[in-house]
Amino acid sequence: MENFFGLQSKELPEPELEKKKKRSPFDYVRSITQKTEYLGEDLAGYSQFLVARALASYPDCILYVREMNIAPAITDRMHYDFFYHAVDKRKRFAEWYKKEHFEILVFISSYYNVSLKKAEEFHKILTESQLKQIEHSLTYGVLEK
Repeated sequence: MENFFGLQSKELPEPELEKKKKRSPFDYVRSITQKTEYLGEDLAGYSQFLVARALASYPDCILYVREMNIAPAITDRMHYDFFYHAVDKRKRFAEWYKKEHFEILVFISSYYNVSLKKAEEFHKILTESQLKQIEHSLTYGVLEK
């Protein structure tokens, strides 16, 4: 195809725009602790609560989390920036806190139709044979993949 000046022009394909995926709070925690990349420009999936909870599981970050809990009315950008610049670069490994016997508490709460808090009280009272009977009655006939 000739253009205005009589020269042959090549039509270039339109570049495809990359779709931004929503980041998980764990991406932000990894960025804060390992300093892989600064994610302060894109805070679409940022959750102050989850980031603070994840950082609170590390002994050297507890005091930083406490300081941020004192000022709850700050923006996500301020929250992220504080942790990004205050926490030292280090690989940290910690598991999320989970209640003991959580699976059994779920069985008890669904069997008696009570809350998890009440199920904890029931767990203290019930015997092992009763707990096995509850678990069997709720899982009987269930196929695992």
